[in-house]
Amino acid sequence: MSLQESEENTAPTTNLIISEHLSSKSKKIKDENEWGDRQIGFIVVGFVSILFFYTYYACVILMIPHLFLTKKTGYIIQGILTFIIYHFFFVLAYCSYLKCVFTDPGFVKKDKIMHNETETLADQRRKKQRRHSWGIGNEYGYCDKCEVPKPPRAHHCSICQRCVLRYDHHCPWVNNCVGFGNYKYFFLFVNYTSIGCLVVCILIIIRFLTLRTFQTFVEDGLSAIDVQILVAGFLTFAFAIATGSLAGLHCKLLSSNSTTSEDHYKGNNPYDFGCKRNMTELWGSNRIQWLFPTNTNVGDGYSYPLNNEV
Repeated sequence: MSLQESEENTAPTTNLIISEHLSSKSKKIKDENEWGDRQIGFIVVGFVSILFFYTYYACVILMIPHLFLTKKTGYIIQGILTFIIYHFFFVLAYCSYLKCVFTDPGFVKKDKIMHNETETLADQRRKKQRRHSWGIGNEYGYCDKCEVPKPPRAHHCSICQRCVLRYDHHCPWVNNCVGFGNYKYFFLFVNYTSIGCLVVCILIIIRFLTLRTFQTFVEDGLSAIDVQILVAGFLTFAFAIATGSLAGLHCKLLSSNSTTSEDHYKGNNPYDFGCKRNMTELWGSNRIQWLFPTNTNVGDGYSYPLNNEV
């Protein structure tokens, strides 16, 4: 065998080895990046948890007791009601938050995908072209990153590197995607948190407008407790704006049975049955259970009822 023929025979093998090495190295870097993102994400989750419990400390430990110390009936009743209301929203908000963090958002399972083996390349290209539209009912799309058929309303998360059922968005504050599996928990989290923050802000205003006078501020200045309460008030107000704006947005999306990723779609939404029916289609007919962070999802997320009148 000549030297030239030997080089020609070994070239494909060499190229294959190099390709496999680069692919392996790329996968390793990708896995390391994902691991790093997850670790940073858990730091954010810890930070949010600290915010929760710092506002709890400011409200329950620092402020509510002062209402009882006034020994005035009106303030005592207000303190009891505030204690009950605040704990109701705090427990529901934080439980919803933890459920959203640790619940599978609905990662697409390949063994559940109805894959059409006779699908042509032209069919795949056609499905790619309508990835940012309502599509045709419950017809499957195609994910060119996962290279598999994609269930209706599912989208590929560039951070998690997986397709998610009824994908809404990837939320860094919960270190997770928000999708079919945990959307209810996210919705309850932002709504209950915004209401809880509002309760704290009102309590802070009442404290400084009724329990302290301008003269006492001039004579005594701000105490250490006052400073802690003001810091908590600032953080709570910022948290209230952030979660309140999200709560408003997702109330709008829920009323039309759409998601953040679908909000820009043009045309009629084939999944919209009206606000009340939309909530029933998502979370079941028991309205009491809508209020609590329990799993009441209807269906499996791979197909959805269609409004044929649209």
